[in-house]
Parts: sequence; C-alpha cells; structure tokens
Amino acid sequence: MRALLHDQQHLALDAAARSAMVETYLGLRTENALEATDRAIVLGALFRPVTDGLVNDDAMPLTSTSALATAALTRNPKSG
Repeated sequence: MRALLHDQQHLALDAAARSAMVETYLGLRTENALEATDRAIVLGALFRPVTDGLVNDDAMPLTSTSALATAALTRNPKSG
C-alpha cells in the first residue's frame, strides 16, 4: 500500500511539472518569445517517458543462459 501511495505521489508531481511546462510554453508562445528550437525542447520534455517506479527498465527480457547468469552475478542484493 505504501509503495502504491509513493508511486501515485510521484506521478502527481510529474503531472504538475508537465502542467507548469505547458503553461509556461503557452505564455511564451502568446508573447512570441519562442525560437523554433524552443518548441522541440519543450515537446521533448513534455513527452519524455514517465518513470513511475513500477517498471525498472524497458530492456528485452533475459532469455539466454549467459544473460541470466550475468544478471544474477551483477544484481544489487540491496535492491531486492
């Protein structure tokens, strides 16, 4: 339950930050204070992947024996 609450708080903070970026972007656009490169920077930040803590990475699953052995040997025992 605590982990779920932590994940929800993290996602709420991420959403608030993205909302602030959108409002700032729209304000600058209204004032014609943006360069062409600014749009790419802002859109890249807005649509970046969300790290919610539920998925550690997007890597391919370990299928070979050597990949499984390497992962077992290099896994941090403190991380679970």
